[in-house]
Amino acid sequence: MSTVRFSLGIQAQSLTFERQNAMNVTNEKEKIIINALDSWLAEGLITEREYQKFFRTLAPYPFNLSTLSHYISTGALLCLTASIGIVASDAELLSFVYTHIMTTITTSIFIPAVVSLTLYLLAIWLRTRDHGCSALSGFILGTGAIMTGISLWQTGKWLELGKGAMATQILTAGVVWGLVGFFARSCLLWFLFLLSLCVWFGVQTGYDEGWSAY
Repeated sequence: MSTVRFSLGIQAQSLTFERQNAMNVTNEKEKIIINALDSWLAEGLITEREYQKFFRTLAPYPFNLSTLSHYISTGALLCLTASIGIVASDAELLSFVYTHIMTTITTSIFIPAVVSLTLYLLAIWLRTRDHGCSALSGFILGTGAIMTGISLWQTGKWLELGKGAMATQILTAGVVWGLVGFFARSCLLWFLFLLSLCVWFGVQTGYDEGWSAY
């Protein structure tokens, strides 16, 4: 009887130790780890006892907060883009912005450019420092991309470049987004870079052909 109690006590202590040293992982990472353990067991790199020990230390999250944070940041970015689109499409709101906010070159061009540069540097710093901030850095990069577009749009307006310079502005924005996307490892900015190239090609072709093919 004492031997049985001693064995049960050892097993209880072992389970308590494994729970205290549990490795919290997402469901996707749990599948990757289990596949790796299965391959190691099949190759004889670990024993069945070691496999069960490693397997019991896995503690998947009941809910993936990382995925939720990505959805929230994407939704916030879409709301920000929609609000700017509403302002740009409303004549009265746009007149108010030009009359009370974008009254000088500084507020129209330089401030959006400085804000976008600051956001880019902040997002790159966050991604190099902590990979868990990918959702926040993605939102920051998206906001910086919007500010870049506003700065280039206002540059063409203040310099009175006309509609013919639209292709150049789109290409410039694409180059900026591509460079930042390369250093920040951002799929969003790479998507904007490729999209701007397609739009630039279409606009430039339209100008060269006199829009006769459209």
